[in-house]
Amino acid sequence: MSQKVLLVDVTNESDDSFKRALLELGYEVPSSLRNLTAIESHLKLDKRIQYVVVNMTTPSDSYFDGLANVVNNHAVPVVVFTGSSTRKFDEKAASVGLSAYIVSGFVPERVRHIMDLAKARFHEMHAIKVELEKTRASLAERKIIEKAKGILMRRRTIDEESAFQMMRKMAMDKNLKLADIANNIINADTLFN
Repeated sequence: MSQKVLLVDVTNESDDSFKRALLELGYEVPSSLRNLTAIESHLKLDKRIQYVVVNMTTPSDSYFDGLANVVNNHAVPVVVFTGSSTRKFDEKAASVGLSAYIVSGFVPERVRHIMDLAKARFHEMHAIKVELEKTRASLAERKIIEKAKGILMRRRTIDEESAFQMMRKMAMDKNLKLADIANNIINADTLFN
């Protein structure tokens, strides 16, 4: 099964050489866009798109702003081919989180390898992002649980272990997560203060 590519060609050239090269390599390229503004709507409409490939002559701040939105809002590798760049744009490409940023343009013989590496990098970065979100959520829950334990310790004049066991028993009895019980305790305490 071929991999579907959303091609965005924002060069000044009006030929289809970039699209033809992708098609010859076995990629499915149903259409190509001539500006970055429609990328997000295309990605929302077609969930089968596996890559966003941008061909640009020269990068600009507005291009990177648009690409940052795509990277942040859609789970798809973004590969940019550009004819030239500067240190500023190289750094922006890295900070935006592009899966690949290829300077000196498009070389058809290298594309398959670039796309494969971009997809692998994307999956690696996506896994790291998911793990980071889980860790942040876990730390936030831990903070809430600690605060609720403190409330129980103060209101019931019990030690930390007893407060934790009380919350744990409530969570099991009500079939709720410990963090939900902790939130309920914090909310109830707010009512009485």
